[in-house]
Amino acid sequence: MITPDETQTPLAASVAAFALAWYAMPDVVRSRRARTLLKTGLSIGGVALGWALAGDLPDDELPDEQEPGAESAESTTSGLTATQLAAGAALLGASIWGSVVVEKKIFARGERRRAEGVRGAHTRMAVAAAALAGAAALVPD
Repeated sequence: MITPDETQTPLAASVAAFALAWYAMPDVVRSRRARTLLKTGLSIGGVALGWALAGDLPDDELPDEQEPGAESAESTTSGLTATQLAAGAALLGASIWGSVVVEKKIFARGERRRAEGVRGAHTRMAVAAAALAGAAALVPD
């Protein structure tokens, strides 16, 4: 049996709470502007919490310091070609675009269900998303 370590449980709880707050917010906050501000704050808080839960890197994983102006053995691109960098940028752009499309579909589904008279339409989906996100965070590395 796999048991989560001491960092996975608080991380899973935080991820689940984040997902619940994120996806249930339209049921509680109807103003798009207010939701945008709240989600921005939630994102900043989530990143800060993630850093706090991740802890410090071990010393052997920290980059070596070098003299200012000294030539680095590795460039900042780690020897990647322009084509590889362009492909990475395209992949990042496609990922962001895909996320936006999925988020809009999730929101539209919640709004459709709200229009059908379902109470807590966004919250019901949020509970499922929170359970899945929390479970995924418990999977060991």
